[in-house]
Amino acid sequence: MATYKVTLINANEGLNRTIDCDDQQSIFDAALAPVRPVPVS
Repeated sequence: MATYKVTLINANEGLNRTIDCDDQQSIFDAALAPVRPVPVS
């Protein structure tokens, strides 16, 4: 199983985070993991 680093950027919210995402997981699900709170609109 591969793991990818995905960078989430939102200049308006001041968001610039890199998360790990398995190839079996959606980026959205990885971003919503409790360890990494991400603003969702």
